[in-house]
Amino acid sequence: MSRGIFRGNNSVTYETWSFETESPNSETFDPSLILSDSDRVTWLVGDGVLRAGNSLSYTFPDSTRKTVTIRTNSLDNLTNVQMYNDRIVGHLDFSPLKNLKVVSCGNSSVRQLTGVTHNPENSSNYTVYNLIRCNLLGDLDLTYLTGLGGSVDCSFNSNLTSVTHTASTRDFSNYNFRNCDITGTHDVSMLPNVAGYFQLQNNVNLTRVIHASASTRTSLFNYYVSNCDLTGHIDFTPLTGHLTSGYGQYQLYSNSNLTGITHTYSTKNMSGDAYIVHSCDITGSHDLRMLTGMGGRFRMHSNSNLTEILHTGSTQTFTDYLVYNCDLTGTHDVSQLTGLCDGALWVYNNPNMTNILLPVSNKNLTSVILRSNNLGYVDFNPLSGASMNCDIELQNNGMTAVEVNQILVDFDNLSTNVNPNGWTGCTLGIDGTNATPDTTSGGFNGIAAIDSLTGITNNWNITTS
Repeated sequence: MSRGIFRGNNSVTYETWSFETESPNSETFDPSLILSDSDRVTWLVGDGVLRAGNSLSYTFPDSTRKTVTIRTNSLDNLTNVQMYNDRIVGHLDFSPLKNLKVVSCGNSSVRQLTGVTHNPENSSNYTVYNLIRCNLLGDLDLTYLTGLGGSVDCSFNSNLTSVTHTASTRDFSNYNFRNCDITGTHDVSMLPNVAGYFQLQNNVNLTRVIHASASTRTSLFNYYVSNCDLTGHIDFTPLTGHLTSGYGQYQLYSNSNLTGITHTYSTKNMSGDAYIVHSCDITGSHDLRMLTGMGGRFRMHSNSNLTEILHTGSTQTFTDYLVYNCDLTGTHDVSQLTGLCDGALWVYNNPNMTNILLPVSNKNLTSVILRSNNLGYVDFNPLSGASMNCDIELQNNGMTAVEVNQILVDFDNLSTNVNPNGWTGCTLGIDGTNATPDTTSGGFNGIAAIDSLTGITNNWNITTS
């Protein structure tokens, strides 16, 4: 791949740029270029024919390696190179193209592009930089690209181990290096305006991400760094402006050495896969009181050293809330989350959790699993306006007969008197290590409550000890 000079028969001087492809006879070779000043190129593909136009559609006779050359008045006018699924091979030398601002290369199946080189004078404001599904090797050196921004996507390069940036104040709508082999520390501290989608998931050797020390961006920010090896504590407080508008998501699950996260204040309304931090090692108290728009899917299960989650008030709808297989201790308070939840509420296998405070809610719960904790009496009355035609699992909490009786009487009142439409037809498991209900303990008649709940009107199915 090279830059050259070509002098035609009419003594006109042209500049040339070459690269290599192994595009086979079963596919169309169809790269596209954009040049400024209404300039255009001529293509030389090795068959002796000159083809004019800024785009090409050609089928090679075989899949051997071929050199393709473009010829134009000035390579300085070439700003846009799009060669996706064109089987570009080897090292692509962009150094002759000092005004390049859009790059889109890669291949959906065959990955043969191993590296790129850029012009040290290229200060153009990039809007697209995509090298997707190539075979980039080692370090991707972007230090010459002082105008890097827009959408940057170099995902699915399994041999790409690092990326070297230089300072750029451009806005990013997408920063995607997922499914590579980024190793150790990934430094984006020189890019203060990374926003949109930040994707580094599935880099199993990535241990740390360094962000800019301050950012005032207020646009959408979705943070996906799951299935890596993030280690220790992540501090999001420098990102003061990112999370104040639009919808956002945190996905940092399956980082088994991640022990803590510090958040900055955010009024962002969260939805979808909003807060997914399961299967890590979050330890001790996890403070989310600065995230006032919490909602969507909330999953912090399988953090065996997590003892507390601190919430603040939020009216956003949750589509599930999963905090099982942890070590929640004492009272777990979700009473501030009035949008809890159109979906599953699973807070089980927390052997030191003694109480849960539920919110006033009118949502449609599909499953409530609070088994295998250390719960006593649980007050379900705040959920009186909810639709609870679902499974309720309270087994193996070591409840006394008083506590079992009182819960059964509460359920009977909710189903019979308060909200028959929302509370009939439930399936309740309150057996295991819990005491057997009786007619008198605590002044509550649990047996009469069971008879009423399992009758034809309420139609509950109940299992007790």
